[in-house]
Amino acid sequence: MYQSFFALSELPFESSIDSRFYYVGSAQHEALELLLECMSTNGSICVLSGSSGSGKTTLIRMLMCSLPESMRIIAIDDPRLDAQMLLATILRASGVSAASFESIAELTLKLRQMLERASAQGRITTVICDEAQGLSDEVLEQIRLISNIEGKAGKMINFLLTGQEDLVEHLNKSEHKMLYNRIKAFAILPHFTKEEVQAYVAYRLSKANCHEMIFSNKAIALLTKNSNGIPRVINSICDKAMFLAFKHNKKRISAALVKKATALVFHKKVGFYNIAKQNIKNFFSAIFIKKLTLVVLALGLSASSFAAAFFYLNNFIPHQSLKDSILSADEVKKTYSALLNEIYKGTNKKNIEEALFYQSISNSVFENQSIDTLVKLYGYKRADGELSDCRSIKALDMQCTILQGDINSLKELNRIALVSMSDENMTPYYAILFKLDDKKASLIIDERLFEIKKEYFEHFFLNEYMIIHEDLPTINKRYVSQELLNYLKPRLNAYLERKNYSKEKLNNLSTLAKLDLYLDDKHKDKLEQRDLLILDGLIQQRQLYER
Repeated sequence: MYQSFFALSELPFESSIDSRFYYVGSAQHEALELLLECMSTNGSICVLSGSSGSGKTTLIRMLMCSLPESMRIIAIDDPRLDAQMLLATILRASGVSAASFESIAELTLKLRQMLERASAQGRITTVICDEAQGLSDEVLEQIRLISNIEGKAGKMINFLLTGQEDLVEHLNKSEHKMLYNRIKAFAILPHFTKEEVQAYVAYRLSKANCHEMIFSNKAIALLTKNSNGIPRVINSICDKAMFLAFKHNKKRISAALVKKATALVFHKKVGFYNIAKQNIKNFFSAIFIKKLTLVVLALGLSASSFAAAFFYLNNFIPHQSLKDSILSADEVKKTYSALLNEIYKGTNKKNIEEALFYQSISNSVFENQSIDTLVKLYGYKRADGELSDCRSIKALDMQCTILQGDINSLKELNRIALVSMSDENMTPYYAILFKLDDKKASLIIDERLFEIKKEYFEHFFLNEYMIIHEDLPTINKRYVSQELLNYLKPRLNAYLERKNYSKEKLNNLSTLAKLDLYLDDKHKDKLEQRDLLILDGLIQQRQLYER
């Protein structure tokens, strides 16, 4: 399908649950931390709610992997059970023989004995009820009674109720008031905003080895609207859109492709004939005629108001030239500072800078935007219509190289680099490292320059960065044989003297042979990393640099 067309390592929008593709946004991260903290001790009742397809099941799996190993987790997927079946299911999952025809009193006694044994062994029992909005009033009351069972160390069982958005409303009924008051935490997974949809799509693409944003901004806006910010629907539309792009041989996914993909997902007919047919049907409807009349009246009123305003402005307001109207740079700066103080009212200058820092991070989740800034810093300008990636950089007689390493390798490299970062919510973003010393790092994020402490940079740096350097095939012979060898000459002579090479023999050696000698494994680490890039390229192009 489209996997090879987009050079993907795997399909990024598959419907199967894979924790590697689970996007942990701020809401997901907050819900996971809240539930993990509450469920790690006995006696908690928690609620996780969200619309169908919002990622509740995957979040629960991540929670189960994070909970203590000593915890016994019992999952109940079918809400169509009664109070006796609930007790019997919990007991059987714990290895205790139980039948649903036994009385509630007998089953409750067995459950108390099982929980006391588990508590004595240091085990926590947690019951996870999925689709809990479908649980009957009788079962919810039984859950409250079970949660009241206490031993010497206090309450001995946890419950996590997960369900759709109406679960909270169901629990808030008057008959469940006592259960509602016992709930320790409510975690909600809201619909994604446009910015979160952008980050979600970019994250899943990057996990499939696609590090450039192939969806246009308009496509993302339409995707957010059509999917209502629900991850499962986003996956379906994106999958169909990439398939349509493959069929039409397009590397960039537009809003038109997202519209067609939405129609396929929701089984709606599209095309000129169907649109025209629907419009004609609407035209002859009485409601449409009424709406059209209101629209015409509104347009007429708007046109009259505009004409009156234009006449008044043109005849009664004095004119002023644009040149006289433009404020000086100092005046604009003063006004801008006042505006920032008003927006972030009650905060100091440091807090305003912090707010701008996080705002810039949210606008830097796409690598191609940061590459564009990196290219500009090197004094180049990309051609209109081209994406800023390694392919377009080659058109500038340059190469981009992705390297792995810590901040010490960045300091040794000592050049501007595009670095991969993450914020406190583990959301990845990109920045330009402009300068790095022992105390601070200068970062360009969303075309704003920030100076941050070295410790902060080191903590959130993902140990991957990109640099731009000269394209090796464009380095001419003169540069290699003179400038580069002049730079290497003192080191090369010292090395050859240790190897007992005479100067006559040195002069007879070819350029490549000198480089081969210098690139001995023992002394290779003395070269800076940027020099190694050039030298390794020269060794690979042996026939081009022989004298």
